[in-house]
Amino acid sequence: HDFSPIGRNGWPLTAVGSIRLWDVGVTWRDIEKRKNVYDFTRLDTITREAKLRGADVLIVLGQTPRFYASKVRSTDVYGPGAASMPTNLNAWKRYIQAVANRPNIRNNPRVQFQVWNEANVTEFWTGSQAQMALLTKLTRDALTPTKTSRYLLAPALVTRATFQRTWMDRFYAQKVNGRPVADYVNAVSLQLYPLPTGSPEDSMSILA
Repeated sequence: HDFSPIGRNGWPLTAVGSIRLWDVGVTWRDIEKRKNVYDFTRLDTITREAKLRGADVLIVLGQTPRFYASKVRSTDVYGPGAASMPTNLNAWKRYIQAVANRPNIRNNPRVQFQVWNEANVTEFWTGSQAQMALLTKLTRDALTPTKTSRYLLAPALVTRATFQRTWMDRFYAQKVNGRPVADYVNAVSLQLYPLPTGSPEDSMSILA
């Protein structure tokens, strides 16, 4: 993770195996600031740099532009409406395909995708488990016809609190088009932060 992985000062001297693009200014609402108008300048720069350095790239999708937001709240971390279910699902699919077809991403097997960040934290997602399951399926649908890597990680989920684990259980109980939501992803994604009073070892207990 790095907030600005660009240029000599944005990368360490040692080799980097992979980078997750989050908090780097390349969310959906950073890219599509006006309807159907995409600005890939920053994403292109970062993915080009990663390719030159031989690093895998995980692109975290999501954070809804305000003009597609179904719910607008001032408490959303990335701006009002960012955490909401998009009202236009075709816009979601167009955005994903536009990302997947960028020159540094298309045909690059070292690029992977993640549906959303911390979907069981309300500052990042205000929709339901069923809505996130639908977005997951639509993400798979959008990636399938592209030439890019189709490796898709499930929404990242925080697991330290009981209610967060309950949310996760209900999410993975969802079916879309008659298939379990897990059928649409290649891997589960867990963020094993311990409680503020915990220790690093607690992450292993949470995983268990």
